[in-house]
Amino acid sequence: MLTLHHGGWKITMQRLANGLDCTTRTIHRNMSNELKKEKDIAAKKDSDNALMVSKGKSNQAVQKLILPIAWIVVGLPILWGISNALQKGIIIFH
Repeated sequence: MLTLHHGGWKITMQRLANGLDCTTRTIHRNMSNELKKEKDIAAKKDSDNALMVSKGKSNQAVQKLILPIAWIVVGLPILWGISNALQKGIIIFH
């Protein structure tokens, strides 16, 4: 298992069975209760991560809409302030 983990491979029952030269059924049959609980926890985390990824994609769509609006809200007062400063500066230097 450590070889698989350090190699960057996802640890699956099939890879464990191939490494131990046995069937996946043998792996399941000899798995301890603690390891079964860890397997269930890992499966739940994978499903939670998949849900977060799908939410992340919808958040990106919202951000693509909100970002230009935010720049307009911030940019218009800045442009207004710069134009006022330039107009007053022209009056002073004439």
